[in-house]
Amino acid sequence: MRRTIPVVLLIVALLSAYAASAVVSLSEAVRAAQSGDGERVLGYVNTDRLRRSISSQVVAAYLAEISETRRITPLERTLANSLGTTIADAVVEKVLTPANLAVLLKSGRVQTDPETAVAGNITPLADVGRLHWVDILGRLRLVKPVEFAVRVGSSTDPDRVSAFHMHFEGDGWKLSAIEFPKAALRDLAARLPRR
Repeated sequence: MRRTIPVVLLIVALLSAYAASAVVSLSEAVRAAQSGDGERVLGYVNTDRLRRSISSQVVAAYLAEISETRRITPLERTLANSLGTTIADAVVEKVLTPANLAVLLKSGRVQTDPETAVAGNITPLADVGRLHWVDILGRLRLVKPVEFAVRVGSSTDPDRVSAFHMHFEGDGWKLSAIEFPKAALRDLAARLPRR
């Protein structure tokens, strides 16, 4: 019995440190987003994971749009999922420039160039800083042991809801994915080349 108490205390201490590191990293990412400094923001982002996340969502939105007008063959679906991600990366690259990423996380405007914003904007990560910690806890969702998501905005409408994922990278938590509202994804998918 005496040996199990220190083990339990050690486990509780490790879990507490793990959770605290997630909260601290989220707070730092939110402060970086509020600053609007693109280079500072990049320090809290895993751009490869974020790029894959956005590309796969854009391709899925593209396929959903096509499937509304005709049936997609399995070959087309396979090609879209493999080649479409590469094509979507061209659009995503424009979103993920330091300046555009800073605008996205601070104001929620999804831009592919300085003059044009995507019609379906998102609730920005910076808004998490305006919430009380109890509200933030209610918006957290554990995705896997090394990843959590925080929903932003008050809407639960799939066309308007967005969430930010933080993934543990070994040296800390980094922004790894953004769940875009359907309206923003449709607009990004519309920017993909058509045949």
